Amino acid sequence: MLGGLGAALLQGVHRGDAADLLPGVFLIPMAAVAFYFLFGRFIVDAKSREKTYYGVTNERVIIIRGLFSQQTKSLQLRALQEISLSQRGNGSGTITFGQSPFFGAFSMNGSWPGTGRFAPPSFEMIEGAKEVYDIIRNAQRAA
Repeated sequence: MLGGLGAALLQGVHRGDAADLLPGVFLIPMAAVAFYFLFGRFIVDAKSREKTYYGVTNERVIIIRGLFSQQTKSLQLRALQEISLSQRGNGSGTITFGQSPFFGAFSMNGSWPGTGRFAPPSFEMIEGAKEVYDIIRNAQRAA
């Protein structure tokens, strides 16, 4: 597809006909968006998870994340009203701090651009999720 598109663009440039360039002007950005939704978002998600760190202290839950700029979120254990665990068969899972908005079921983890900001803070796709959940609940009781 790109080979034919490139040839069409070069042919339009060679003839000097701007109308022949018009399809390429639209197809290239559309192909880039399609590539992102098919493959790129998974690559960005994996790279983002490599730069995400979770911590639990005797007073706080800490989330440090950011692919291009670092963001730190610190939550007081005593102030946490709701903590939920979603566990998979292999023991990994997600611990969520707070309630999800209604539309969160359709857009959790920010898979659609811009929706991640509406999701409550969470430890996403961690190993040994039940053990970490128990550590948080015990620290919360002791706080």
